[in-house]
Amino acid sequence: MTTNNKIKKPIVIIPSTLDHHYLLLEVVDKLYSQSIPPREIIIIIDDHRPRDKYEEETYQGKLANLKNTLTEYQTDIVPVTLLFSTKDYDGVAGAGGARNVGVRYILDKYPELENNTLIVFLGDDCVPQDNFALQHMVFKGIEHPYSAVQGYSPFAVEIMHTPFMQWLDSSGIVANWHALKDKDGHHWKEGNIDGFLLTTFTGIPFHIVERVATVYKSNKTGKPILFPEYPGAAWEDVILGKRLVRDGFSTVFCPYAVARHYHGHTPSSFARRQIMEGRNRIPMCIDHPEYANKMLPVTEIQHLLDNFVDITGLVSNMNILADHAFVPDKLLNEFSAMYWDHNVRLIPLVTAAENINRIIHEDQTSLLQVYPYLRSSSSPAIVFEALQASQINKDEEYLQHCAQWIFQEEDDSLASYLFSGLIYIMLEKWIVAHQHLSKALTYDLDNELLTSLMQYVFEQIK
Repeated sequence: MTTNNKIKKPIVIIPSTLDHHYLLLEVVDKLYSQSIPPREIIIIIDDHRPRDKYEEETYQGKLANLKNTLTEYQTDIVPVTLLFSTKDYDGVAGAGGARNVGVRYILDKYPELENNTLIVFLGDDCVPQDNFALQHMVFKGIEHPYSAVQGYSPFAVEIMHTPFMQWLDSSGIVANWHALKDKDGHHWKEGNIDGFLLTTFTGIPFHIVERVATVYKSNKTGKPILFPEYPGAAWEDVILGKRLVRDGFSTVFCPYAVARHYHGHTPSSFARRQIMEGRNRIPMCIDHPEYANKMLPVTEIQHLLDNFVDITGLVSNMNILADHAFVPDKLLNEFSAMYWDHNVRLIPLVTAAENINRIIHEDQTSLLQVYPYLRSSSSPAIVFEALQASQINKDEEYLQHCAQWIFQEEDDSLASYLFSGLIYIMLEKWIVAHQHLSKALTYDLDNELLTSLMQYVFEQIK
């Protein structure tokens, strides 16, 4: 089809840790053969992970091979730009931070870029299926100029040979593609998909990228960001989808824009991925307190704070059934699926509880000290609203509002007076803090935390 004035070549951003550098070259090769080729391919090397001597040598070998091969690809028609995302230099965190490096590069290089130009985010292990993948996405973007276009990136058939991968695909834990089908499960939804967004293969119009990156800034550097910056790769794309909807945009699905996802997992490797997901729950809930009630539920977190769960054991136990993976026993397969499902959902909660436990042991004035005493399932949102106000907005008035708000959920209780007392400590309102902590102490006269906090406040008053 002849390109007309409405069709703009997309710019493709590919973050990479070089773990899949051979696949990355295949991705680039496939991009060059697209019916609508990219205007530019930007590869961001996520270069902040510590490496020992052997790992460094391997990394440098992969990097040299990548540079040499990309030199062969370089043309005036589709330039390839190699950027580096380093934590020390750019305050970058994880895949979201790496993509933000590419976003800032585009904002600087193309300040007058046409609004309907798609900025396409593609995984370094996601290979476009055919030569029309970008064309389908671009045409869908023309139809929906105020929407991000979600491509379809199912697991590649070549990595689906184990029962665990088959279960993982059907579970929807990594990518719930089943949610994008009609109620009968026969046809894809091609309209609004309510903020569903995965960066394995998605395109966002430049004017949306520019708008969102103008609104949101990095907490560390103050630089424009499109994606929230959390360690590793978990939640940043999901949260972006929710932000787009909140800011008046939408996401639409283009099932004909296909990129096959070649990231295979074993039970233990996916368990390690779930640990990373759990670590990101606290910073994610600080950014978006509305998710705290679901992501850090009171009953489950309190149970885990009171009862030690060996996260190492959970990870190693994920492989217990692997030796029986090919036994044609329906009951065994059903038991394996139940066991995997339980563990991959438990591991993030255990990790999050460990992080909360670490914080409350390191900082007696942390607002998370209230978690073991909460009674209402709606209280975590209030706790994280206050954490956001203290860490991001520095909003004293809103913090005082949170100190009063907690009483609506917890009534007069140890939790409500402890939480409000901690807020007044943060605000250095020592007399009011003393009053609230004194009331909290009446519910548990032997509470060591309250006794210590009372002593700390008393010393500030003196």
